[in-house]
Amino acid sequence: MESNVDLKENILDLQKRVAQLECNKAKQDAKVSILHNALFIASDAYNGHHYYLTQHQPTSYTNAEKVCNAMGGYLAEVDTVTEFRFIQAFLRRKIKSSQVILLGGTDANSEGTFINPNSSTQGYSEWYRNQPDNGGYKEHCRSIMESLGHDIGKYLMNDIPCDIVNDNFYKHGYLCEVPSTVDVRQETCEF
Repeated sequence: MESNVDLKENILDLQKRVAQLECNKAKQDAKVSILHNALFIASDAYNGHHYYLTQHQPTSYTNAEKVCNAMGGYLAEVDTVTEFRFIQAFLRRKIKSSQVILLGGTDANSEGTFINPNSSTQGYSEWYRNQPDNGGYKEHCRSIMESLGHDIGKYLMNDIPCDIVNDNFYKHGYLCEVPSTVDVRQETCEF
């Protein structure tokens, strides 16, 4: 039978091990945070979410969706006009050259009806004039880009091919939407 002193020592040892594991997790979280900051431009919080913009990272809709999922989020889904205005302002401040930004939402199941995969709703859309048009019968993914026509400087939506990897015509990135529950901790531990 163990004595009370032995039990107390075992408990203290276990508590120290738990603290070390928590510290190691905090260090990993900090490293992931640094990696996110190197690859993405983060927005301020909006309605309990942050938006992470990557620029000129050619990828398909499916791969962009996987990256956003790995971050704990999804390709940005625009639900309201106020959210759309927030995203427009964020992109206007952060994008230095004209490019296409992939958003969540496809009409692959029903042409012309764009559904957000995370919320299963149509959400809010503000399209370029005469869009969506399913150009070439292959544009099924929602994007946003700066207008170069009569609405110059205004970000509007357009439908584009979902597999635009390394397409020379589309200079693009993507926008992830992640709940603001990420806890970024410092990389120091004390015992």
